[in-house]
Amino acid sequence: MVATDLKSEVKKLMEKRSALETEMNVIIDRLCQPGGPGLSGNLVDSEGFPRSDIDIPVVRADRQRLAGLRNDHKDITEKISKNIELLHSSSSPKSSTAMGSGSNSPGVVGISSSMSVMDVNVSRPFAMVDEISEESPAAEDGLQLGDQIVKFGKVEYGDNLLPKLASEAQMNQGLPVPMLVMRQGALINLDVTPRTWRGRGLLGFLVAGCVLCVYLELMELMVSCWLQKPHKHNNVDLDRIFQLLCGKGVLLHLKKLTFEAVVASDAAIGTSIGVEGF
Repeated sequence: MVATDLKSEVKKLMEKRSALETEMNVIIDRLCQPGGPGLSGNLVDSEGFPRSDIDIPVVRADRQRLAGLRNDHKDITEKISKNIELLHSSSSPKSSTAMGSGSNSPGVVGISSSMSVMDVNVSRPFAMVDEISEESPAAEDGLQLGDQIVKFGKVEYGDNLLPKLASEAQMNQGLPVPMLVMRQGALINLDVTPRTWRGRGLLGFLVAGCVLCVYLELMELMVSCWLQKPHKHNNVDLDRIFQLLCGKGVLLHLKKLTFEAVVASDAAIGTSIGVEGF
Protein backbone atom coordinates (compact mmCIF):
# COMPACT_ATOMS: atom_id res chain seq x y z
CA MET A 1 0.00 0.00 0.00
CA VAL A 2 2.90 2.31 0.86
CA ALA A 3 4.56 1.60 -2.50
CA THR A 4 1.32 2.46 -4.30
CA ASP A 5 1.07 5.78 -2.45
CA LEU A 6 4.69 6.58 -3.27
CA LYS A 7 4.17 5.81 -6.95
CA SER A 8 1.13 8.08 -7.03
CA GLU A 9 3.06 10.86 -5.30
CA VAL A 10 6.01 10.51 -7.69
CA LYS A 11 3.66 10.65 -10.67
CA LYS A 12 2.10 13.89 -9.41
CA LEU A 13 5.52 15.41 -8.74
CA MET A 14 6.76 14.47 -12.22
CA GLU A 15 3.72 16.07 -13.81
CA LYS A 16 4.19 19.22 -11.72
CA ARG A 17 7.88 19.39 -12.62
CA SER A 18 7.06 18.97 -16.30
CA ALA A 19 4.65 21.90 -16.08
CA LEU A 20 7.37 24.01 -14.45
CA GLU A 21 9.81 23.14 -17.23
CA THR A 22 7.26 24.13 -19.85
CA GLU A 23 6.70 27.52 -18.22
CA MET A 24 10.45 28.05 -17.80
CA ASN A 25 11.04 27.34 -21.48
CA VAL A 26 8.33 29.82 -22.49
CA ILE A 27 9.92 32.57 -20.38
CA ILE A 28 13.42 31.77 -21.65
CA ASP A 29 12.22 31.88 -25.26
CA ARG A 30 10.54 35.23 -24.62
CA LEU A 31 13.60 36.77 -23.00
CA CYS A 32 16.03 35.39 -25.57
CA GLN A 33 14.09 36.29 -28.70
CA PRO A 34 15.94 38.48 -31.25
CA GLY A 35 16.34 41.96 -29.81
CA GLY A 36 15.35 40.79 -26.36
CA PRO A 37 17.34 41.40 -23.17
CA GLY A 38 18.26 37.76 -22.64
CA LEU A 39 18.45 36.12 -19.23
CA SER A 40 20.85 38.70 -17.88
CA GLY A 41 21.33 41.48 -20.42
CA ASN A 42 21.52 45.11 -19.35
CA LEU A 43 18.27 47.00 -18.95
CA VAL A 44 19.98 50.35 -19.47
CA ASP A 45 21.77 51.75 -22.50
CA SER A 46 25.39 52.85 -22.77
CA GLU A 47 24.49 56.23 -21.25
CA GLY A 48 22.80 54.68 -18.24
CA PHE A 49 19.22 55.38 -19.31
CA PRO A 50 16.49 52.70 -19.31
CA ARG A 51 16.33 50.92 -22.64
CA SER A 52 13.42 52.12 -24.77
CA ASP A 53 13.28 48.99 -26.95
CA ILE A 54 12.09 46.65 -24.20
CA ASP A 55 9.36 46.61 -21.57
CA ILE A 56 11.56 46.74 -18.47
CA PRO A 57 8.84 45.92 -15.87
CA VAL A 58 7.84 42.84 -17.88
CA VAL A 59 11.47 41.74 -18.23
CA ARG A 60 12.08 42.11 -14.50
CA ALA A 61 8.88 40.19 -13.75
CA ASP A 62 9.92 37.40 -16.13
CA ARG A 63 13.36 37.11 -14.57
CA GLN A 64 11.90 37.08 -11.06
CA ARG A 65 9.37 34.44 -12.05
CA LEU A 66 12.12 32.37 -13.65
CA ALA A 67 14.14 32.48 -10.44
CA GLY A 68 11.12 31.26 -8.46
CA LEU A 69 10.42 28.47 -10.93
CA ARG A 70 14.04 27.37 -10.73
CA ASN A 71 13.83 27.07 -6.94
CA ASP A 72 10.54 25.18 -7.16
CA HIS A 73 12.03 22.85 -9.78
CA LYS A 74 14.97 22.07 -7.50
CA ASP A 75 12.69 21.33 -4.53
CA ILE A 76 10.46 19.03 -6.55
CA THR A 77 13.44 17.16 -8.00
CA GLU A 78 14.74 16.55 -4.47
CA LYS A 79 11.33 15.23 -3.37
CA ILE A 80 11.20 12.90 -6.37
CA SER A 81 14.67 11.62 -5.54
CA LYS A 82 13.74 10.92 -1.91
CA ASN A 83 10.56 9.07 -2.87
CA ILE A 84 12.46 7.01 -5.42
CA GLU A 85 15.00 6.06 -2.76
CA LEU A 86 12.14 4.90 -0.54
CA LEU A 87 10.69 2.83 -3.38
CA HIS A 88 14.09 1.36 -4.08
CA SER A 89 14.71 0.47 -0.42
CA SER A 90 11.30 -1.17 -0.11
CA SER A 91 12.04 -3.48 -3.05
CA SER A 92 15.75 -4.12 -2.34
CA PRO A 93 15.28 -7.21 -0.09
CA LYS A 94 13.76 -9.12 -3.00
CA SER A 95 16.78 -8.57 -5.20
CA SER A 96 19.59 -8.55 -2.61
CA THR A 97 20.38 -12.23 -3.12
CA ALA A 98 20.70 -11.86 -6.84
CA MET A 99 22.82 -8.75 -6.48
CA GLY A 100 25.12 -10.37 -3.96
CA SER A 101 25.60 -13.62 -5.87
CA GLY A 102 26.55 -11.89 -9.11
CA SER A 103 23.84 -13.71 -11.07
CA ASN A 104 20.48 -12.49 -12.29
CA SER A 105 17.18 -14.22 -11.67
CA PRO A 106 14.53 -14.13 -14.40
CA GLY A 107 12.83 -10.76 -14.45
CA VAL A 108 15.38 -9.16 -12.12
CA VAL A 109 17.90 -6.63 -13.32
CA GLY A 110 21.20 -6.91 -11.45
CA ILE A 111 24.90 -6.13 -11.69
CA SER A 112 27.51 -8.84 -11.20
CA SER A 113 30.72 -8.08 -9.32
CA SER A 114 32.63 -8.06 -12.59
CA MET A 115 30.20 -5.83 -14.43
CA SER A 116 30.85 -2.12 -14.32
CA VAL A 117 28.10 0.45 -14.38
CA MET A 118 27.86 2.06 -17.80
CA ASP A 119 27.12 5.65 -18.59
CA VAL A 120 25.10 6.98 -21.47
CA ASN A 121 26.93 9.89 -23.02
CA VAL A 122 24.61 12.86 -23.24
CA SER A 123 25.75 16.20 -24.61
CA ARG A 124 25.88 18.67 -21.73
CA PRO A 125 25.58 22.36 -22.56
CA PHE A 126 27.48 24.49 -20.08
CA ALA A 127 26.56 28.03 -21.12
CA MET A 128 24.01 29.95 -23.15
CA VAL A 129 24.60 32.74 -25.65
CA ASP A 130 22.85 35.61 -23.90
CA GLU A 131 23.76 38.46 -26.25
CA ILE A 132 25.49 38.58 -29.62
CA SER A 133 26.67 41.65 -31.51
CA GLU A 134 25.76 42.24 -35.13
CA GLU A 135 28.64 41.83 -37.58
CA SER A 136 30.70 40.13 -34.86
CA PRO A 137 32.82 37.07 -35.76
CA ALA A 138 30.42 34.84 -33.82
CA ALA A 139 27.36 36.18 -35.66
CA GLU A 140 29.02 35.97 -39.07
CA ASP A 141 30.10 32.38 -38.40
CA GLY A 142 26.56 31.24 -37.56
CA LEU A 143 26.22 31.50 -33.78
CA GLN A 144 22.75 32.62 -32.68
CA LEU A 145 21.16 34.12 -29.59
CA GLY A 146 19.99 31.39 -27.23
CA ASP A 147 22.43 28.76 -28.53
CA GLN A 148 23.59 26.47 -25.72
CA ILE A 149 27.31 25.77 -25.91
CA VAL A 150 28.20 22.08 -25.65
CA LYS A 151 31.80 22.25 -26.85
CA PHE A 152 34.20 24.94 -28.02
CA GLY A 153 37.41 23.51 -29.42
CA LYS A 154 38.76 21.33 -26.62
CA VAL A 155 36.59 22.92 -23.94
CA GLU A 156 33.67 20.85 -22.64
CA TYR A 157 31.57 20.78 -19.47
CA GLY A 158 33.73 21.07 -16.35
CA ASP A 159 35.33 23.52 -13.96
CA ASN A 160 36.88 26.94 -14.65
CA LEU A 161 35.10 27.14 -17.99
CA LEU A 162 35.35 30.86 -18.72
CA PRO A 163 39.16 31.01 -18.38
CA LYS A 164 39.39 27.91 -20.55
CA LEU A 165 37.12 29.46 -23.18
CA ALA A 166 39.19 32.63 -23.21
CA SER A 167 42.43 30.68 -23.52
CA GLU A 168 41.04 28.51 -26.32
CA ALA A 169 40.00 31.59 -28.29
CA GLN A 170 43.30 33.37 -27.80
CA MET A 171 45.37 30.34 -28.78
CA ASN A 172 43.33 29.91 -31.96
CA GLN A 173 43.10 33.53 -33.08
CA GLY A 174 42.66 33.54 -36.85
CA LEU A 175 42.00 29.80 -36.96
CA PRO A 176 38.62 28.04 -37.26
CA VAL A 177 37.54 26.44 -33.99
CA PRO A 178 34.98 23.60 -34.12
CA MET A 179 31.99 24.44 -31.95
CA LEU A 180 29.04 22.27 -30.97
CA VAL A 181 25.85 23.99 -29.83
CA MET A 182 22.34 22.89 -28.99
CA ARG A 183 19.70 24.90 -30.80
CA GLN A 184 16.02 24.20 -30.19
CA GLY A 185 16.84 20.67 -29.08
CA ALA A 186 19.10 19.86 -32.04
CA LEU A 187 22.89 19.65 -32.03
CA ILE A 188 24.55 21.99 -34.53
CA ASN A 189 28.20 21.92 -35.64
CA LEU A 190 29.85 25.28 -36.39
CA ASP A 191 33.31 26.53 -37.25
CA VAL A 192 33.93 29.82 -35.45
CA THR A 193 37.10 31.83 -36.08
CA PRO A 194 38.25 34.12 -33.22
CA ARG A 195 39.51 37.35 -34.79
CA THR A 196 39.79 41.06 -34.20
CA TRP A 197 36.86 43.22 -35.28
CA ARG A 198 35.51 46.67 -34.48
CA GLY A 199 33.98 45.50 -31.19
CA ARG A 200 35.27 43.91 -28.00
CA GLY A 201 36.93 40.54 -27.74
CA LEU A 202 37.65 38.04 -30.48
CA LEU A 203 34.11 36.74 -30.98
CA GLY A 204 31.67 39.35 -29.75
CA PHE A 205 29.04 37.66 -27.63
CA LEU A 206 28.00 37.33 -24.00
CA VAL A 207 27.29 34.11 -22.18
CA ALA A 208 25.03 33.52 -19.20
CA GLY A 209 26.58 31.67 -16.28
CA CYS A 210 27.01 27.91 -16.61
CA VAL A 211 23.75 26.05 -17.06
CA LEU A 212 22.91 23.78 -14.18
CA CYS A 213 22.36 20.12 -15.06
CA VAL A 214 20.16 17.88 -12.97
CA TYR A 215 20.99 14.18 -12.93
CA LEU A 216 18.11 11.80 -12.39
CA GLU A 217 18.94 8.25 -11.36
CA LEU A 218 17.78 5.08 -13.08
CA MET A 219 15.15 4.45 -10.41
CA GLU A 220 13.17 7.44 -11.70
CA LEU A 221 12.96 5.74 -15.06
CA MET A 222 11.81 2.54 -13.38
CA VAL A 223 9.02 4.47 -11.68
CA SER A 224 8.01 5.85 -15.07
CA CYS A 225 7.81 2.29 -16.38
CA TRP A 226 5.78 1.17 -13.39
CA LEU A 227 3.37 4.01 -14.03
CA GLN A 228 3.16 2.80 -17.64
CA LYS A 229 3.61 6.34 -18.82
CA PRO A 230 6.18 7.11 -21.53
CA HIS A 231 8.75 9.43 -20.05
CA LYS A 232 10.44 11.51 -22.75
CA HIS A 233 12.93 14.31 -22.43
CA ASN A 234 14.68 16.29 -25.16
CA ASN A 235 13.13 14.02 -27.82
CA VAL A 236 14.75 10.94 -26.28
CA ASP A 237 12.47 8.04 -25.33
CA LEU A 238 14.18 7.05 -22.08
CA ASP A 239 11.71 4.27 -21.34
CA ARG A 240 12.61 2.59 -24.62
CA ILE A 241 16.32 2.90 -23.83
CA PHE A 242 15.67 1.45 -20.38
CA GLN A 243 13.80 -1.52 -21.84
CA LEU A 244 16.61 -2.28 -24.25
CA LEU A 245 19.17 -2.13 -21.47
CA CYS A 246 17.09 -4.35 -19.23
CA GLY A 247 17.11 -6.90 -22.03
CA LYS A 248 20.90 -6.99 -21.73
CA GLY A 249 20.76 -7.33 -17.95
CA VAL A 250 22.61 -4.09 -17.29
CA LEU A 251 21.70 -1.42 -14.75
CA LEU A 252 22.55 2.05 -15.92
CA HIS A 253 22.65 5.34 -14.16
CA LEU A 254 21.07 7.10 -17.10
CA LYS A 255 21.80 10.78 -17.28
CA LYS A 256 19.01 13.16 -18.13
CA LEU A 257 19.44 16.86 -18.53
CA THR A 258 17.01 19.39 -17.25
CA PHE A 259 18.16 22.88 -17.93
CA GLU A 260 17.58 25.45 -15.27
CA ALA A 261 17.76 29.14 -15.91
CA VAL A 262 20.52 30.80 -13.95
CA VAL A 263 19.06 34.07 -12.73
CA ALA A 264 20.92 36.71 -10.72
CA SER A 265 21.37 40.46 -10.75
CA ASP A 266 22.13 42.22 -14.02
CA ALA A 267 25.70 42.93 -12.94
CA ALA A 268 26.51 39.51 -11.49
CA ILE A 269 25.42 37.02 -14.09
CA GLY A 270 26.48 37.97 -17.62
CA THR A 271 30.17 37.47 -18.32
CA SER A 272 31.46 39.34 -21.32
CA ILE A 273 33.57 37.38 -23.72
CA GLY A 274 35.37 40.64 -24.45
CA VAL A 275 36.07 41.37 -20.80
CA GLU A 276 37.39 37.85 -20.39
CA GLY A 277 39.67 38.31 -23.38
CA PHE A 278 37.59 35.90 -25.40
